[in-house]
Amino acid sequence: MEPKINKKPCNQAKKPSEHLHVTCLNVRTLLQDSRISELCYAIKDLNWDIIGLSETRRATETIEEYEDFILYHSKGSNGRNGVGFLIRKSWKRDIKNRRFIKSNHKLVKNLPKISREDGMQWENNFMQCLSRSNDIQSQYNAFESEMKKTIEKLPHSKGNKESLSAHTKYLLELRKQLYKERRTKSKKQEITQISKEINREISKDMKMHRQEKLRTYIQKFGAVKKAYKELKNKKEWTESLKNGSGVKITSRPAIINEATNYYKDLYANREKEVHLHVTCLNVRTLLQDSRISELCYAIKDLNWDIIGLSETRRATETIEEYEDFILYHSKGSNGRNGVGFLIRKSWKRDIKNRRFIKSNHKLVKNLPKISREDGMQWENNFMQCLSRSNDIQSQYNAFESEMKKTIEKLPHSKGNKESLSAHTNDLLVLGNNCIKKGRQNKKNRK
Repeated sequence: MEPKINKKPCNQAKKPSEHLHVTCLNVRTLLQDSRISELCYAIKDLNWDIIGLSETRRATETIEEYEDFILYHSKGSNGRNGVGFLIRKSWKRDIKNRRFIKSNHKLVKNLPKISREDGMQWENNFMQCLSRSNDIQSQYNAFESEMKKTIEKLPHSKGNKESLSAHTKYLLELRKQLYKERRTKSKKQEITQISKEINREISKDMKMHRQEKLRTYIQKFGAVKKAYKELKNKKEWTESLKNGSGVKITSRPAIINEATNYYKDLYANREKEVHLHVTCLNVRTLLQDSRISELCYAIKDLNWDIIGLSETRRATETIEEYEDFILYHSKGSNGRNGVGFLIRKSWKRDIKNRRFIKSNHKLVKNLPKISREDGMQWENNFMQCLSRSNDIQSQYNAFESEMKKTIEKLPHSKGNKESLSAHTNDLLVLGNNCIKKGRQNKKNRK
């Protein structure tokens, strides 16, 4: 239904002391993005500041910022119900509630693109208007007048409005006129048919607009990243956030303050004691990429910074960067062996040399071999010493003491001498003596 309000355009920026023009509208659905384009076209000539919306039928509750307004909508149920409202963007700075305020950063993205020729022409116009008088006030007035004329010439529209074809705009105007006429049965049927055709045409126009943008950027830059950024005509707001104490906050100023403090603390140049959480894991294999996804799921609830990996069994030695961590793995042999480790990505800037995350291989050759029975026995001893007290410091001291005892029991010698029999040792001594005598005889002959 067309809202019955004053349709006189309101082009001047409003001040907080002026009156608010508030109305409501049943949008019937905003489930498809094409319906938002249709809504923009329907309200472009209305004098409004806040519009309450019903039957939005959106899938999620969110706040979205468009070129001319801010849209909030609640979550519908099974493609039905849902309410929301629009707030004209000129009132953005006066919104105090968490659901409507957002920082006004990155405004330059919405500035119109100006050619070099237009820029030089406007510069000449400004210089000419300043040269007409030597009086500062007269120069200021002339410059202000010229600036207003220049601003009026700037292209202010962006995005979906430009993407609508002439035929789609004609259908929208036709339906607008039919709404004003008396609603007979035939008129209602005609409106229904036109509305369906409008939906099809808007979807078609948006698809063509998208394809044209992508084609232009591919031809110009050979990439589509900037095209996607330009096609995205909305920004989602953070509705709630947990502060440092774990309390959920919903006030927009509190959210901004918490985020600001977080990044100040993150990038502050302070010297503080840092603890690394290091552990190890036998992954059995990382030969298939699906095993890395499984590994990510297995460690997502762990408190870790570095995880040593064994039995990676990867085909090559490489360093790979994923979303949350950096993975190094050595080359396995015939689908066996292979070691590596994960480093949490938050430590990325602290890695100074790639050798830090690369193998210090051959150290394992000097480690003693431990039987499965000894390992299980030591594990039981560690668990018993931890169970003797609930105090963390006492547990730590007991664990440290037990660890020292265990280390003292380890066989530290490398192995070959212990594995040789007495007869073999005698033969080795005899051989060494023979070599020494041979060298001595050689020297005497010389």
